[in-house]
Amino acid sequence: MAVRIRRARAEDVPELLRLEQTHFPVIEGEHHAGFVFRGDETNVLIEAHDSARWFVSVAEGPTGIVGFANAAPFPLPGQPNSRLDPGAMLLTYLAVDPKWRRGGTGKRLLAHIESRARTVKQDIIVAHVPPTSRGFYDSVGWRTYGVRTGYAWQPHLAEIRADKPDPRLGYPHMAVRVLRPERLSFNFSFPLVTGNPWMDAMPVVLNRMINGSLDERAVSPTTHAMMRAFATSEVGRTSRGAFGQRL
Repeated sequence: MAVRIRRARAEDVPELLRLEQTHFPVIEGEHHAGFVFRGDETNVLIEAHDSARWFVSVAEGPTGIVGFANAAPFPLPGQPNSRLDPGAMLLTYLAVDPKWRRGGTGKRLLAHIESRARTVKQDIIVAHVPPTSRGFYDSVGWRTYGVRTGYAWQPHLAEIRADKPDPRLGYPHMAVRVLRPERLSFNFSFPLVTGNPWMDAMPVVLNRMINGSLDERAVSPTTHAMMRAFATSEVGRTSRGAFGQRL
């Protein structure tokens, strides 16, 4: 039986809420801000489609919606003046009903989200994923990373960005899809030491500059300023000698 991939419509919201509650239940003892598809503002976002950069794609089977994917801008954790990133998205949901799995539906949903993101010139999509999903993301061309590993990237002429997975919520791995590599000066994974991804990415940038694997001209002025701020922080003082040579 054929499955059609399409953009979500306002009338899909009740079914999307049911799927969200089924596949992404509240985790006892963890903060939960409420389900995405509960609330009047959801209809407005879905109807706005790509203009709001809040993408919901659905897989529709003969009897209704059998899967969905959702991606949206997100504030980067631990970063100074944290705000929604204009060139990056977080894949918050990707789910397919069990009886419709292993037929390519998840892959097609993800491809639909990627296509929409490229249309509005997004640079990168990241996801926080459970161990059981790493193989799937690897198979569709994403890069996945191990536990306690973050990911950082710097768009041209902009400050460095960094993100980390959510192990407490059951998502200890990161998956990354770079959509426009030509828009990034550099990108890399890094070990999470302090738990603050911005802090933990800074020593990697510095070390690459020192060993010559990263051209200083690729590091934006704002990232240089952020590294100076890091150098004076409690964590950065442990690397004062190295920072003093370059900053």
